[in-house]
Amino acid sequence: MEELQDLNQPSQQLLITENVKRVLLEARKWSKFLAILGFIGLGFLILFGFIFVVAGNLIDEANIDGYSNLQSSAMGIYYVISAIIYVIPLVFLLNFSNKLKVAINSNDPYSLYAAFNSLRLHYKFIGILTIIMFVLMFFFVFIGIIVGIVTALG
Repeated sequence: MEELQDLNQPSQQLLITENVKRVLLEARKWSKFLAILGFIGLGFLILFGFIFVVAGNLIDEANIDGYSNLQSSAMGIYYVISAIIYVIPLVFLLNFSNKLKVAINSNDPYSLYAAFNSLRLHYKFIGILTIIMFVLMFFFVFIGIIVGIVTALG
């Protein structure tokens, strides 16, 4: 909270011109648009996740050779978990958009700080998620190479 208290110090003041406000409002609209599209995409991810689980159960009951319920269910569960995880950065992005609108319309430095803090948290979450995905990708490639070598030798 010290950061908020520092906003009133003269050395911390920042002049936001009308041109900067216009650009920020445009950025706000695009961030809200992308957040809404993200939530729509999450809806589809969850829907397809449940469809994969149900389809896997139906195919398993039909006893189709070479296909197991586990494949479809695992894919469906992966989709649902991915959607749940991605809700967090979308909420941060939507908060950025909403708080930025309040900040610009009311010339409130606290709302401006809150807006950019939400944007910071959005990018921080996306960055950490990207690092985790790269680590998992390299891990699975390494495991695939090991399994391939063991299979070829044995």
